[in-house]
Amino acid sequence: MKSNLFRTLKLAALAFCGAAAFACTNLDDIEQRLDSLESDIQKLQTAVSSLNEAVENLTTLAESGVISTIEKTDDGFVITTVTGEEITITNGAVGNTPLLSIEDGYWKVSYDNGESWEFMEDENGDKVPAAGMTPQFRVNEGGNWEVSYNGTQWTEVLDTEGNPVSAIGEGSNLFKDITYENGVLTIVFQDDNKLEIPVVPDFLCAIAGVDYATPVQFKHGEKKEFTVNIKGVANAIVTAPAGWKAELNGEEPSAILSVTAPEEDAASAMTKVSADTDSDVSILAVSTKGNYTAITKMQVMVVQEVVPVPAISSIALKEATQESLTFTVTPNSDVTSWKYILLKATETAPADETAFAEADEKTGSTAQDVTIDGLAAGTSYKLYVLPVHTDTEAIYGDIKASEPASTEAPSYDTYFAMYEAGLNITIAGKEYNKETYGDAVQVTENMTISEITPNDKGVSIYFVNPDATVTYNYGTGVQKLIFIGNDPDSRSTLKVERQINLNDQTISGQGIFLCYNINLDGTGAKNGEGKSSYTVAQNGNNAFGYCGYVNCHIETVSGQPLSYISTSTRSFNEFVMEDCIYKFASAGKSSNKFVLSLGSSTATYNSLTFRNNVFYCTVSEQNFKLFNGNNANVGNLVLENNSFINLDTNTTYTVYANSIQNVSITKNLYSNNAATTGNGLIRSTVAVTGTVCTDNVAYGNETVRIFYTSGGVSCGFEGADDFILSETNPYDGGTLNFEDEIFVPNNTYSSYGYQQPAK
Repeated sequence: MKSNLFRTLKLAALAFCGAAAFACTNLDDIEQRLDSLESDIQKLQTAVSSLNEAVENLTTLAESGVISTIEKTDDGFVITTVTGEEITITNGAVGNTPLLSIEDGYWKVSYDNGESWEFMEDENGDKVPAAGMTPQFRVNEGGNWEVSYNGTQWTEVLDTEGNPVSAIGEGSNLFKDITYENGVLTIVFQDDNKLEIPVVPDFLCAIAGVDYATPVQFKHGEKKEFTVNIKGVANAIVTAPAGWKAELNGEEPSAILSVTAPEEDAASAMTKVSADTDSDVSILAVSTKGNYTAITKMQVMVVQEVVPVPAISSIALKEATQESLTFTVTPNSDVTSWKYILLKATETAPADETAFAEADEKTGSTAQDVTIDGLAAGTSYKLYVLPVHTDTEAIYGDIKASEPASTEAPSYDTYFAMYEAGLNITIAGKEYNKETYGDAVQVTENMTISEITPNDKGVSIYFVNPDATVTYNYGTGVQKLIFIGNDPDSRSTLKVERQINLNDQTISGQGIFLCYNINLDGTGAKNGEGKSSYTVAQNGNNAFGYCGYVNCHIETVSGQPLSYISTSTRSFNEFVMEDCIYKFASAGKSSNKFVLSLGSSTATYNSLTFRNNVFYCTVSEQNFKLFNGNNANVGNLVLENNSFINLDTNTTYTVYANSIQNVSITKNLYSNNAATTGNGLIRSTVAVTGTVCTDNVAYGNETVRIFYTSGGVSCGFEGADDFILSETNPYDGGTLNFEDEIFVPNNTYSSYGYQQPAK
């Protein structure tokens, strides 16, 4: 169904949704971390799809001109037009997005966030009229904007100097403001023009089960009836194309629209679909509340043989709670009743109509809501609908299934409560639940661990409240040890007084050590001899299964690494550091600042991941490394969205290995106001054979390199990009606050380095 409006309404501007005004996100939030230009473009294309749909919605809203209902949401409004169409209005930006406006009936556009405006021109150089034409945009493979005025022919957008306009970059929101006051929704665009739309409660004229974009097919002389939902309508005038007959009979809340096609010898002009009113059956509705009118339309056409349309037009989820799901089921105009069954999405779908023998049934051809209660929380379901002709008990059409819909997950204040309820806690892509990991200990007050007894799953798992501190003072090897800060909004503290000794030799390769949402204080760590030492030891003669630090704040003994593993038979099979802040003591440039230190070990580390971390010192320091093992080997290395602040490596580079098989190095941000020469990210004796190295930024050192180079020969691989050198400090105009540990680059570099969550 499509609507038009006879109204006096100032349509001063209809701007294009600042790129994902309706995708409800901005470029930095489209993906946790975009790892390449290709990913940027792919995700932008996904967002632009939502964007073009949003533009159509906004056009519909402007054409409708009167709103029947409006509901405020956290980030906008959910609106129902007089013709029954539901539209969501939100605000946001994705990339360097075009802004649109209308002047003297023609589209104008800005490609520089409103700094300058120009009229849009078609391929003939003519200005593009705004009436009846909505521009569509997309992003091409080069990351630049393209525009179409008919949905088939696309033209690359050029700026005033003839250069392609990039979609990658900082954008502007579509709206300056959206308000609903005194019965009027006001949308203020970036050029200060306004779209003002009155809200008239309980004014509705909607043809049920009809989509204006899909013409209703008739045979010559055929008559069809349609239910029209009406509210607050004082008068209604029905018009039909030449040769057609249309009547509206009945009163609120529903009436019947009868439409009869011309006989075969009547004018044949209606045998094709057109976009003008000659193919439209229209209802001009006049409101009982003032001088408001609206036109509700449907397209009709005569065909020799009617093509069957789906008996059930749509099944849409309307509302979900922890215990119930509500769907809106819309049958077509010929359906008189339908039965429904709700099954878990994992269950087998009903094979035929016999499965509906005892199913509940709804009568009528209008859209209706159906609510199913008593469901499991956090579970996915599908609604299956079988259309039935009530008079003959005949099956009218095929079984139609909804998209999977989930009940709301229970709300829990702590991770321990989630765990006890049997839910999964997902940390860095791995799931932790009670069924797999067994009983856990909730630490509610200060606690010293001097003895450990694993549960029946062989796991020792602690959920630590934020006002409690766990002091680790246990000297025996552990196989599966997990610490989780219990409050999602704040970290808990783990103080290591006795070196954590990992040893999964008896269950080789199955060991687990995880710190999640933890302030890891290793500044007091001591070995068995009582001497200051590194925080975590790997003492099993094998590759320990998994070692992870996620959403942690980490400090270690000055001059000591996080882990030292010198024996060639020992390593980590999988090591992950993600979403962490690692602070190194300012102990002089000769003091080692290592995460993993391997001495002369020749061991192999199958997988190393450093993603979205900040490694910093408050003053410029040297001798920093993530991986110090010039004789060791690495299978897969991921370095993505890390910030390195005031830390130099001093010739041996951040990752120093004998060989590295595959790498993904992207979006890292290196900055140091007092940098030295001869440092960088990767030094490997054997040339790296890996896959991705692009889009990394460095400031403060013109000689810094991604890959070590000697005698003009790089240890990198063909196609790898070196650092993008910035002449200005990436944190100028942003926030670099060591005291409060806020590390936010300026807008130019906002997608680089550590992506800090809002505080």
